[in-house]
Amino acid sequence: MFTEFVQRVDEKLEDTAFFRKVDLHVHSYESHDFPKASDKAERARPVEESDHCNNVDIFLSQLLEESKEKKLKVVAITDHHKSRVACELAAKTQDQVLILPGMEIAVQCSEFEDAWIELLVIFPPEMCSEDIDRVFANTGMPDYTRRRAGSKITRMRIGDFIRRVHENGGICIASHVNSNAGVRNYMLVSNVRRLSISRDIKYLEEKRELIPQEKGRLGQLRGEKITWENTLQDKYLKLLVELEVDGVEVQKPEDIEHYRGVHVAAHGLKSIACLLSSDAHRVGDIGLSGHTTFLKMGRVNHEGVRRALKDPEVRIRLEEEFNRTRQPYVKGLEFWPLSEDKGFFQKETIGFSENLNCLIGGRGAGKSAIIDAVRFLFMQSAVEIDGELQKAIVDRQQATLSGVEVRGLFEVPGAEPVVLTGVFEPRTESSEHPPTKCYSLSGSLLELHPANSEKLQIELFGWSEIEILATSQAKQRQLLDGFIPEIVELKQAKSAAVETIRRNTNKIIEKVREVHRLLPSIRTLGEKREELRRLDTPEMRAIFRDLETNEELCRAVESAKQQIISCRDQLALEEDVEIATLVNAALREVQDNLRVKGIDSEFLAERSGAIQEQAIRATSYYKKMHEELGQIVDTFGSETERLAAKRKEIESRLLENAREIYKEKLESGDMDEEDIATRVRERSSLAEQVRRMEQVKGQIDDLGTEINNLLNERWNKLMSELNAASKAISDVRSAKVKSIVDNLQALQDRAPINMEIQPGIDRYEFERHLGSKRLGDWDSGVLRGLGVHYLDNRYAEQIARAMMPTDFAKAVYNKDDKSFVLKSADDVPGIGAGHAKRIVEHLSPWEDDGFLDPNKLQTLLESEHCEIEDAISITLEGQSIEYLSPGQRCTALLPIILTEGTTPLIIDQPEDNLDNRLVFDLVVDVLRALKGKRQIIVATHNPNIPVSGDAEQIVVLEALSKYRGRVALQGSIDNKDIIKSVTEIMEGSEEAFRVRAEKYGYLLSRREV
Repeated sequence: MFTEFVQRVDEKLEDTAFFRKVDLHVHSYESHDFPKASDKAERARPVEESDHCNNVDIFLSQLLEESKEKKLKVVAITDHHKSRVACELAAKTQDQVLILPGMEIAVQCSEFEDAWIELLVIFPPEMCSEDIDRVFANTGMPDYTRRRAGSKITRMRIGDFIRRVHENGGICIASHVNSNAGVRNYMLVSNVRRLSISRDIKYLEEKRELIPQEKGRLGQLRGEKITWENTLQDKYLKLLVELEVDGVEVQKPEDIEHYRGVHVAAHGLKSIACLLSSDAHRVGDIGLSGHTTFLKMGRVNHEGVRRALKDPEVRIRLEEEFNRTRQPYVKGLEFWPLSEDKGFFQKETIGFSENLNCLIGGRGAGKSAIIDAVRFLFMQSAVEIDGELQKAIVDRQQATLSGVEVRGLFEVPGAEPVVLTGVFEPRTESSEHPPTKCYSLSGSLLELHPANSEKLQIELFGWSEIEILATSQAKQRQLLDGFIPEIVELKQAKSAAVETIRRNTNKIIEKVREVHRLLPSIRTLGEKREELRRLDTPEMRAIFRDLETNEELCRAVESAKQQIISCRDQLALEEDVEIATLVNAALREVQDNLRVKGIDSEFLAERSGAIQEQAIRATSYYKKMHEELGQIVDTFGSETERLAAKRKEIESRLLENAREIYKEKLESGDMDEEDIATRVRERSSLAEQVRRMEQVKGQIDDLGTEINNLLNERWNKLMSELNAASKAISDVRSAKVKSIVDNLQALQDRAPINMEIQPGIDRYEFERHLGSKRLGDWDSGVLRGLGVHYLDNRYAEQIARAMMPTDFAKAVYNKDDKSFVLKSADDVPGIGAGHAKRIVEHLSPWEDDGFLDPNKLQTLLESEHCEIEDAISITLEGQSIEYLSPGQRCTALLPIILTEGTTPLIIDQPEDNLDNRLVFDLVVDVLRALKGKRQIIVATHNPNIPVSGDAEQIVVLEALSKYRGRVALQGSIDNKDIIKSVTEIMEGSEEAFRVRAEKYGYLLSRREV
């Protein structure tokens, strides 16, 4: 269904710089040793009849077939000292593969007659054998017909010969650099001092026994040899640069490290191009896996090879490295308006490289429209920004995309591409963002959602979003955390710890409020106790002894009865449900699940009978136990009734007992019947009131114990768990920051950007909670109403600096005013003892009666809910970015964004805020180093980015009117029309383009500019 869409995208990528597989060291039958078993024995096979070939057409047919199978795009035929067959093959070349004519030659080194260096010389395909032969005039190379295996250039120095090759449009590669005929080995064997040392070492090593002096001498010689070899390695690298070889042919991927990075940077040299080639002496060995190289080119031609060799860091990948660095990327974008009056673009298709892409054009040409289309298609919301900027993005999308079907092609190495489609419709307050649909190339709808699919992840930053990141600690943390996959789980653990603390707060406050609810009912407890003590004479206690004993028994029996009822209720089965029925249903479900998954469940069936039998017995025992408990409850009920009857009997005898006890006073007239009855009633009422109050007091005491236990759990356990969760996050952030800094330093000798994590330093939320004048939230802060000029003295800021929220809460709770005494600093006056005491008194939740005020306690405990975060310190050339201009801040953040991640990165016009000098010196370096590891799409006005960044794809946009634009051109920086557009739109002159290109060592010809 989407085949034509893919074809249109591929057509737009014809001039895009891609990595093309090449083999620049292949022999034809004109070589003296063709065919033979390959010198790479591990991949050799017996020579077959098809290997014997002396016909150009047959050889070409075999070569094309082999190249197609191996996906080769360039093959250089480099026979020993001869080029006629190579030129014939090049003249007959096909579109599917570029064949370049060349030769493998030996150049005599004048210092030693038996030492020579082998070179590959490769020429444009239009050069004929006669043209190539003229390059060898007066070099000592024998005439064509007399050249043999041992033929050499003997009358021209290597550097002079290489310059002649270059003057004739050729490329010169030092071949077999580590072999006997290699330039590196030449540097070693031609050094007299090293040869002398090697000879002496060999002599000593071959002796059976060494005297102590000889052992010391051997160690000294070995160290001297290493020193000399290191010195010679340095000379070797400088020699390669002085000779102006275009590259070296290495034997294995590990060798490449000696020709780039610190090895060459230490000498002020640029990286030297390294290639792996097959050195194939028969067709079957051409392009063997592990013996080819990938060169980045636009159109496949000799000039593309030359360009790649001039910029090896970004344009050359050995096969293993190429396969390792490939990442998902947005390959294409297409606009299909539903009517002619819709959309900024009319039926435009854009192809993107998997590396660096630049959208260029004048103001209003549609650069942001393309970025907005990608944002819409992948359902990317803007960085959390203010409403104005968000509205601007939506307004821009409505202006350029309304009524347009947008299609995107997303490539995932090793998997089928995904096509994303969506029709943008104007938003209304009631409508939601129209979802993007995802399809396979065949048109099958895929269950993928771009906004949350791991497969379709991209990073997108609009024209002001990087600046917003640069001004917010929270957003910088958010950016950093986006680079750390495991932080999601760690944050969940921290959130769970915070939620546990919140629940702890709620439990504490709930219990404190319950205490406050109960307090009024015991306000007169002391008073009532005193009245009861006055009335509770020994005589009165004797009167009530039996009644109080009976009441204690009643309470004990009732308590036991309720415990048995609770136990019985827990054991109760649902109505008429038996254990056997429950077990049987569970067994059937298990067997069905096993059967669905294809697992034999016979073993379960065999045991089901025994299980059923036990279940039946269990049901019987279960019900019998339930019945026994019911009988116990009935027994307690009977006892309760008996004690209630006895209570009535005792109450009826109270006055009679009182008269008996106070008989003497009745007879003496000191008391009458009414006095006795009143005293009994008063004592009975007071005793009941005190008993109930004591019961409430017990509840309050229990609540107090529970509150203390919750506070101890909070401060001894829960806060420790939260601190551990916070530390785990800080640790992974610190590790990631170190990785970022290390990566930035690896990309440059001196990275001007530094980044640090300061755990638990960002206390912004805590300071706001306290009430800070500088943060503008003092009206609602907990210190409000304190007086003593707390705002001007910046108490909130001082306390937040000196104390963690938990230390603050514990100090206030424990009335520890000494903790609030703070020394003055350069910018703050400190807090004295008097003011510290005022702070504690103002915030303390303790009331005069010794109980807690629930509202004040809640405010205090909620201080501990304030999130304490890590502070991110980012500096640019030693200065913190918070004190820098917006452009410098963005310049510091952009390399960090570029360095991390492997998903496609889309940025809209970052240079609006970038420091131009640092773009040239830093951002471009990072772009060049990282574009091979992730796709980068940049809408830009800054010529440094596409030119010095060596953009693989440049999309030139042109405004036709205020409401309509078009794609005027797309291709790589290699394309002369693209170069012309860049110079006209961005550079201002050809000379500016040349200066910028030569900054990175490009070799430009007049036809390029």
